[in-house]
Amino acid sequence: MRTTPTASRFLQVVGSPEIFLKSRPTRVRFIAMLTDNVRRALEASGAAAIVTRTGIQEMRIDAPDLEKAAAVVATVFGTGRISLVESVPYDGFD
Repeated sequence: MRTTPTASRFLQVVGSPEIFLKSRPTRVRFIAMLTDNVRRALEASGAAAIVTRTGIQEMRIDAPDLEKAAAVVATVFGTGRISLVESVPYDGFD
């Protein structure tokens, strides 16, 4: 049975790999600072975005203008990778 996929697009942001080289207390502090800096940069740019931590070093950003949000996040120190993700439901291979 095939259904029409409903897509969800968002940005996945991963911190710089150097963060994992730090001690646990320092790493936790750096990741919190990175998340706050990403939120502040998006607010300052006027981009309406929601930033959610999804893992140890990963964030999900939902915004109406993902390209603008990606351009802003790319300027934040400590950002390692920004990926545009399109999530679609899986209904099988038939």
